[in-house]
Amino acid sequence: MDFGVVTTKEGNKTSVWHYFLINKNKNEAKCKTCQKVLKSPGGSTSSLRRHLKNIHAVDIEAARHSTIATTAQGSASSSKEIPEAPKKKTKLTHYYETDANPSMQVMVSRMAAVDGIPLRTFSKSQDLKYLFEKTGNKLPTTADTVRNIILKDFDKRKLQIINEIKIILSDEKKFSISFDEWTSIKNRRYIGLTLHSPNFARDSSFRNLGLIRIHGSMNAASCVKLIEVKLDEYGVSLTNDIVAQTTDGCSPMVALGKSLKSCHQLCIAHAVQLAIVDVMYKRNAGFEENVAQLAELDDDEDLPLSVLAQRLRTVEFNDDTNSTDNDEDGVEFNNSQSFKYNDLLSKVRKVVKIFKNSPTKNDDILQKHVRADFGQEYSLLLDE
Repeated sequence: MDFGVVTTKEGNKTSVWHYFLINKNKNEAKCKTCQKVLKSPGGSTSSLRRHLKNIHAVDIEAARHSTIATTAQGSASSSKEIPEAPKKKTKLTHYYETDANPSMQVMVSRMAAVDGIPLRTFSKSQDLKYLFEKTGNKLPTTADTVRNIILKDFDKRKLQIINEIKIILSDEKKFSISFDEWTSIKNRRYIGLTLHSPNFARDSSFRNLGLIRIHGSMNAASCVKLIEVKLDEYGVSLTNDIVAQTTDGCSPMVALGKSLKSCHQLCIAHAVQLAIVDVMYKRNAGFEENVAQLAELDDDEDLPLSVLAQRLRTVEFNDDTNSTDNDEDGVEFNNSQSFKYNDLLSKVRKVVKIFKNSPTKNDDILQKHVRADFGQEYSLLLDE
C-alpha cells in the first residue's frame, strides 16, 4: 500500500489527517496508531472521526471547539491591554451660546415664534424628540413646560433689548415707532409695537417690543396710554425719546397723531392697498343682472366645456347688444365711462369656478394647456 501524510494538516491536532495517512489512488486512509485501513471515499472523514472517538478516545470536534474558545479569550484579553484613547477635552467655549451653537431654549422659542409650530407638537412629535436627543437635548413632555421655556427665553431677550436701548439713550439718540392693530383667530385684538433706530446692533434697525392686548373699544387716548405703558417697560419715554410714529390711516390713528408732538407718518402701503381695493372691487350696478345669469352656470358644471363657453359668450353678447351708446356704424364710444374691474373679476371668477368645481375638466383641459405653456401645473385660487 502506498500511504502518505497530508503535509498541510499533519501538524494540526484538530485535523483528522494528523492521525491518519492517506492513499489517494484507492480512497483509503490508514490509522497511524493501530495501522487499520478505513475507507475514505471522495475524501470523506466521517468514518475516520468515528474511529478516533470510539477506538482511541480522541474527539476531534471537542478539541476544535476548545481551541476556538481559547483563541477568543486570548484576543479579548489582548484587547483589554490596549490603552483607550483619551477623551477629548471640552473647551470652555463649548458652554457659550452662539448663533452656530444655539441652546434648546433658543431653538424651541424660534421654532414656535418664527415657524409657527404648536407647543403641543414639541411634546408629542417623536421625530422632534429624536432630533433633539441627537444634539444632546431632551424635549419636555408637556406643552406647559414648553411654554415656560419660551417665556424664560423671552425674558432673557427682553433684558438684552433693554440693555441695547440704554446704550443708545446714553448717547442721546432718539427712536421712532410703528404699530398696527391685529386680530387673532380667537377674535382677540392686539397692537403690534416696533421700535426703530439705525443704532441697533446685529445689522437690524428695529426691535419688536411684542403685542399689546386691547380690551374693549379703543380710541386715540386709550391707544396712547397702551403705547406709553409698553414703552415704559423698556425704559423709553413716548414724549421725550420718540421723534416719529408710523400708523395706518384710520380715524383713531389720525387723531392719535394730532395729539402727539412727534411727527406722524401715515403708512403709504395702507393707502395703496385701499386705492387698489377701491379700483378692483368697485361695484357696477348695471352688471348685477349679467352676474345673476352667469351664476346659473354653477348649476351646469357637468356640461361639456364647449356648451359652457357658448353660454358665456351668449351672456356677453346680450350685454353688448343691449347697450344704447352705439353709433350708426355699430361701434361703441363712451369716453366718460370708466372701466369697471369688478365686472371683469366677476367673469373671471365664474370661469375659474367651472374648472374648480369639476376635477375632470381641470385635469383633461385646463392643466394640459397650463403644462404646455408653463412646464408645470398650477392650482386655481378664488379671491372670495
